Amino acid sequence: MPRSPALSTLMLFVVVISCAGFLLWQPRRVALTQMPPLVLPAGPVRDALAAEEKAAATAPQTELAAQLDQLWLEGGRIERDGDEPRYTRLARWRRAHRLYEKIVKESGEDAALALRAQAVERLDDAIDLKLKPELARDVMGDFAVLLEREGCARRGELLAPRFVVRLLYKARWNIGHELSPDHRFTSIEKRAYFGWQALHADRLPAEQRMRALDEYRRHGGWRTDEAAGVLLRKSQQAHMASGVFSAAYRASPTLRLRNATFAETSAD
Repeated sequence: MPRSPALSTLMLFVVVISCAGFLLWQPRRVALTQMPPLVLPAGPVRDALAAEEKAAATAPQTELAAQLDQLWLEGGRIERDGDEPRYTRLARWRRAHRLYEKIVKESGEDAALALRAQAVERLDDAIDLKLKPELARDVMGDFAVLLEREGCARRGELLAPRFVVRLLYKARWNIGHELSPDHRFTSIEKRAYFGWQALHADRLPAEQRMRALDEYRRHGGWRTDEAAGVLLRKSQQAHMASGVFSAAYRASPTLRLRNATFAETSAD
C-alpha cells in the first residue's frame, strides 16, 4: 500500500532512533577523566553560615583575645612582606597556641573559636572590598597563593563557592594556632572542605586527595566510587580503577559508568 509522506518520515525517525539507541547501548571504551562536581545541600550550608555569623558576634573583647587577633594579623603582614623563615613561623604558631589555651581556660573553647569565626567574617569583608586596604592585606596574607594551589582561584578570580573559600581560611586559622585543619568543623563543613580537595584540587598529590575522598564519603559525599576510579586512573592503576568503576556501576547503573569500567578492563 502507498505510504503518506508523513508516515514515511515517522518510520524513518523511529528507525534512526532505534539504531542510535542500539549504538549507545553497545559497550564502548570511554574512559572517565573528569571528577564529579562537589554538590552541597543548601539548607545545612545556610545553617552553618548563620551559626558562624552568630559566633563571630559573641567573640570575647578581652586583652588576651586582642593579643591573639593581633598576632594573627601580624602573621598575614609578615607573609605579604616577604618570605619568612620556617622557625619564626613555627614560633609564632606556638605563641598563638599558648594564647589560645589561655583564652580557653579563661572563657571556654566556644569563646576562643568565636575569634576564629570573627576572622572568617573579616575575610568576607576583605574579599568584598569592605576593609581598608592595609587591613585587608593583613587579613589575606598569602592566602591567595593557597587558593590558587587548591584550585579555588585562577589568576585572582574565585572559582570555588564562597563557603569553601571560608573553610580554607578557617583551616588556615586552625593550623596557625597549632590545631588540626578541621578542628571543630561541623559535618557539612567537613563535607565541603574535604570534598573540594578530593574533587577539585588538581594540584594536590593523589594520595592526599584519596584521603580527603574518604572523609568526604564519611560525611555524606556523593559519587565517591566514581571519583575514586578517576583518581586511580590518573595514578596509572587501571586494574583498581576498573574494580571501583564496577562498584560505582552496580550502585548506579549508567552507561557512562559501564563504558568507563569496560575502558579500564580493556586497558588492563
